[in-house]
Amino acid sequence: MRASEAIAALQEEIRAAGRAIERRWRTFVWLYLLAGLVVAGFALVGVIADSWRNPLALAGGVLAAMLMGSTATVFYGVAGAVLFAPYAAVRQRMQRRRLRRDLAGLPRDERARVLLPLRSEEREYTRELAEMLIHEFRAGRNVEVAPAAACDGRGDEAAPE
Repeated sequence: MRASEAIAALQEEIRAAGRAIERRWRTFVWLYLLAGLVVAGFALVGVIADSWRNPLALAGGVLAAMLMGSTATVFYGVAGAVLFAPYAAVRQRMQRRRLRRDLAGLPRDERARVLLPLRSEEREYTRELAEMLIHEFRAGRNVEVAPAAACDGRGDEAAPE
């Protein structure tokens, strides 16, 4: 495989990891919204079954069901965030470790050619992942110093005036 193909493959792997993180968060949000709507639906069915002949009780029951649903959605969202955030962080760390292993075998300039273009990526999680890897590898900086020529003299002679 040529170097440009290897770089493109690694960039696509990083993009796929960013998409996977985004997909997990999206699934998390929809699941907990759905859970709140299910609670509201059950409450609404109970209200309608119990007070469908009395319009005032029905209106109050519908409002109570909506309040229950929104409260349940907030509760499930907070509980899910507490449970899901550590899971997502561990998964992201595992992905970053795998990508770091893949990138470690590349020379410094090729790592920079893989990572630096991903800083302007459209997806937020891909950009974040690329930024973390850039920071870990210091791919955006040229930290190597060119050797200087040796000075003439011993260092203890008087300076010319």
